[in-house]
Amino acid sequence: MVIGDPGQISPVPEPATLALFGIGLAGLGFARKKRKSA
Repeated sequence: MVIGDPGQISPVPEPATLALFGIGLAGLGFARKKRKSA
């Protein structure tokens, strides 16, 4: 998903975006682990 001029894409993702992505992955892993042990 790119909004705006494609020439303005930075190779390094924003820290906030990276943090949200990491939290989402951690949440998925935690939910999966919790469901398996139950």
